[in-house]
Amino acid sequence: MSNNVFLQTATFREVIMLFYMQILSFPIALLALAIAAYTDRRVERQSKATEDLDWEAIAALTGDVGVVKRAIQKVNNRINGMERGEGVEAQAMQLLMQSQQQTPPSNNNNGYTGG
Repeated sequence: MSNNVFLQTATFREVIMLFYMQILSFPIALLALAIAAYTDRRVERQSKATEDLDWEAIAALTGDVGVVKRAIQKVNNRINGMERGEGVEAQAMQLLMQSQQQTPPSNNNNGYTGG
């Protein structure tokens, strides 16, 4: 067998294409290296920030956030008229009692009683 089967000569166009591909791959490799270094720095910073974290304090803060959210929602509902305040029912009962005391029921039923 001859060597021509295994070793084929490349054309000038193929050599130029390979040359440009090698030149273009270098900046891409540098970009990948820069992204990896940036990601490593971010992970390291996050790791240092959470290293001495007290998980009980986080659980307490999470509960506090829930309480604050419910309080804000309650205030918003009051502002929008979706929920009554605590004193509104007592005021309504007082007004009802006052109106019943001021206007006595009339006995003008023309002699009819019942339904």
